[in-house]
Amino acid sequence: MARAAADGLAPWVEAFRFFSVALSWSSERCSQARAATERMTKTALARITDNPVMDWLDQVKWDAQGLVPVIAQEAGTGDVLMFAWMNREALAKTAELGRAVYFSRSRDRLWFKGEESGHVQQVHEMRIDCDRDVVLLKVTQLGHEPGIACHTGRHSCFFSVLKDGQWQSVDPVLKDPRSIYT
Repeated sequence: MARAAADGLAPWVEAFRFFSVALSWSSERCSQARAATERMTKTALARITDNPVMDWLDQVKWDAQGLVPVIAQEAGTGDVLMFAWMNREALAKTAELGRAVYFSRSRDRLWFKGEESGHVQQVHEMRIDCDRDVVLLKVTQLGHEPGIACHTGRHSCFFSVLKDGQWQSVDPVLKDPRSIYT
């Protein structure tokens, strides 16, 4: 965003330079400077308003840390697989690659889902909620059949159910996590 903003400001900086120098110019020279300023302004505005990449990312309501919560849902079954966070770069990369890329708050870096485990999420569709502050990814979980999304070796991170006042694991471990992360 900083680079896009800087690119958008470059014509304004040039226009200011023209205007500053133009104070000592003749009226013909001033007209040339004014025309150049108008062309640069139109170019800058076109760059800002005609940039679809910037538009859709700017419509997301990022939290104070520049993050948005993301839910991964299995496209084929509708199962909710996991919850994670994305920053602007992660969301843009996900859209670009068609593969889930999250932001790891504990590692303070991008996390390409499956980079260690091989359990990659192929993204079929990205949705945003009505408040534009939660993203839903419809994915196919790759790397194991059935798909493993959770670091515990389970299909979903939502494997515990509240029963009789206790959280109880109800989904099986499909693969020992020690063999996943070696």
